[in-house]
Amino acid sequence: MIIRVFFLLFFTLTLFACGGGSGSGGGSSEKNTEDTSFVINDIDYPDVCKQQELPEPLPSSEFEIENLHAVYFSEEDENPNSWLAEGTNGSDPSILRTYITEFDIEDTRLDILRSEFEGVPAEKLNVKWQGDINVTSDSAVIYADFDLSHADLSFSIDGEVVQRMKDCNPTVPLILGKGIHHFEVDYHSHYFSATLDLNFSSERPMPLSSLSSYVTENFSGNEKILYIKVYESDTEYADVQVNLPSGAGDLIVILDSYRGIDWTINEADGTNLVAVFYSSYYNTARVTAPAEAVAIEGLWSQGEPIGDFVHTNFGRTLDYYYYQYNAEQISISLTTDIPDPETLYGEPVLVLDNIQNAQWQVSYAKSISDGQEVAQYFELEYGAILTEIAWTGVSLWEPSMYFPTISNQDFTINIYNGVLVPDELVFTTDITVSPSKYFSLEQGTVYNLESPLETQLDPGSYWLSIQNKRNSDQAVSFVILENDGVNNGGAVRGSSTASWGTTEEGVLPAYASGISVNIKGYVTD
Repeated sequence: MIIRVFFLLFFTLTLFACGGGSGSGGGSSEKNTEDTSFVINDIDYPDVCKQQELPEPLPSSEFEIENLHAVYFSEEDENPNSWLAEGTNGSDPSILRTYITEFDIEDTRLDILRSEFEGVPAEKLNVKWQGDINVTSDSAVIYADFDLSHADLSFSIDGEVVQRMKDCNPTVPLILGKGIHHFEVDYHSHYFSATLDLNFSSERPMPLSSLSSYVTENFSGNEKILYIKVYESDTEYADVQVNLPSGAGDLIVILDSYRGIDWTINEADGTNLVAVFYSSYYNTARVTAPAEAVAIEGLWSQGEPIGDFVHTNFGRTLDYYYYQYNAEQISISLTTDIPDPETLYGEPVLVLDNIQNAQWQVSYAKSISDGQEVAQYFELEYGAILTEIAWTGVSLWEPSMYFPTISNQDFTINIYNGVLVPDELVFTTDITVSPSKYFSLEQGTVYNLESPLETQLDPGSYWLSIQNKRNSDQAVSFVILENDGVNNGGAVRGSSTASWGTTEEGVLPAYASGISVNIKGYVTD
């Protein structure tokens, strides 16, 4: 197995809308001076969000982040249109910064703030972070990934501004020689709730286009797959604990988040964590786990269903799935954290689309148990899980002011295989439906009917019949024959022992008018 080593240093400043609070650290706030040392001239900087071309990683880029320090200021830069989240970028000489406090940062993550800090609203905060990048190899290619919103920022190396940002998230490439290089981040918040992440790394995340081959080369194919999706952390320091389930055997974990999260994976008896693949929208996540951890790009923005993603890149079905918008601690269950069909296959689709539009004149035919049966033809190019059936039917009973609604109706749903006519019965179920009036006919009433439907079908040719269990005027015992010109196929027989014929004289069943019906489901392959 190929082992990849990542040196990730993670800085996070999050301004939450909920509650008050103050920063940690032992700094003093006795000074109350106006600081003008950062004034440049408040102007519009062109192309501040332009992504620079990224150099290739070096075989070895060794570095440490040292001497971290944070200084906090307030600045009166509130925009009259505050909902625009606009403000100074730090270069307007008429906007002076008032010192609040400062302190050293011992961890590689910067302090978390809430909606105010030391009595200063979040939108008026200005934070200057500084530290040293100590390159111990002969040279280093380092990538600085930012997650910035509702704010202006300038990023400097050795006293020179290398990137300005406004509400954007570029990756800043740094090519540094051996030795100590000083960096500064000058951050100006313009919103009551904002997030800034900064992550230094010596490698880029693996492209999704390379994932399938990497998995094939490095794993047996027998591992179970657990996919965890979280928008952001619900903790002060953006960390999330993941407790693996016991008895899962060999397990691959996929961690997918929008905001950068500091993930910690905790072991469990009977579970062998083989590898962790992780991703955040702006490449600012990191992982502590007792196994190889591989960063991959762009999971959050990839459009295909999660189940399809796993099947395409890992060659198997997703086994376990967990989703939470914001998380602090996650404990996975082997029995309840099972992916539903939408997670596996995406949004449901119309597997059969043959509903008749409302018309004053409709054709309909009786379809009842122990009597005439009418069937609708449909084809499945791919396998499908059927989840819902909806159709229109007719009752000869006329609602009145004393009896305005019709009673619930019991039906039998049959599915047969077959190409020319229905052949072998492959599925049958009984359902109870509450009809909903659609419109009135000259004689009778048209009703909409729908019900859940639970079955899975392989690719092939099928016929569907709907039979009311009652044969009376109060029963919705007639199915409407679709005559909008689709003509997907319709067959009819007088009883369960009779031969199948066509719903239209002189037309083969496969081309005749079928039932007005829709079926929803999930395409499985």
